[in-house]
Amino acid sequence: MSTVFYRMMIRVVFVLLFSITTPILSSAQILQVDLSIPMSTGPRSHTKFKTPIQGGPATLTGTIRNLQGKETVRVDLMLDYTIPQGTIAFDELIHEIEITTKTQDGEIFGSVIIDAQLIPLNPNRAPLFYCTTLYYPQESKTYLVHIRVFGNYE
Repeated sequence: MSTVFYRMMIRVVFVLLFSITTPILSSAQILQVDLSIPMSTGPRSHTKFKTPIQGGPATLTGTIRNLQGKETVRVDLMLDYTIPQGTIAFDELIHEIEITTKTQDGEIFGSVIIDAQLIPLNPNRAPLFYCTTLYYPQESKTYLVHIRVFGNYE
């Protein structure tokens, strides 16, 4: 067999291996934040929170605010990663952020998935900001905002 044939076969094998391993690598994102925050259905009710992103020193900070009109809630998120100077650290790759509004019984009322496309959250660099607006249940005096962040330190 010719050298050209072997080179072609090596390229084909390389492309096949790459196409098989890429989905495996991208599915290695883990649940790093799983947070439920109770909210009042009162107009202009709001709360703030800050929680670590599991696996490292990055943090998720947010503000949840009922908007005027008694139907929607605005969720503002900031992902930040601050470490002492001179420290060696992995980047945090943000894959996906899920935000849902739920009744007190856990029934989903509104939902959004933010596809962050594996954006890197680099240590001591610019924070990342995300914002969304969702409808919330109004049958009771309180409801839940559930936030889940998927990613990985790499």
